[in-house]
Amino acid sequence: MDKEDKLHYFMKGLQT
Repeated sequence: MDKEDKLHYFMKGLQT
C-alpha cells in the first residue's frame, strides 16, 4: 500500500 493510499484510508476511516 502506498503512503498516499494509506493516508486516504486513514482519513476515510475518520470520516466513516
